[in-house]
Amino acid sequence: MHDEYAVEGALHFIENYFSSPYYDREQTHPLLLKVSLLQPHYPYFTSEDKFTYYLNRVTPYLNQEASGHPFLGQRQCPA
Repeated sequence: MHDEYAVEGALHFIENYFSSPYYDREQTHPLLLKVSLLQPHYPYFTSEDKFTYYLNRVTPYLNQEASGHPFLGQRQCPA
């Protein structure tokens, strides 16, 4: 739900920024809008229906070296 609110807010901002007469002014600086979404980022939240649907359809990566990433390497699931 958080992602939906973030995207909705970003779209509302873009519409107001570029269409609203209140913001109708000459742009002298570039605009950067960053929208951070939670999903599907770690820890990979999903609904129970989606989880059970894919549970037996995805082949686990066994005998693979652990990630060298400083954060994700600490979040290993034992086989």
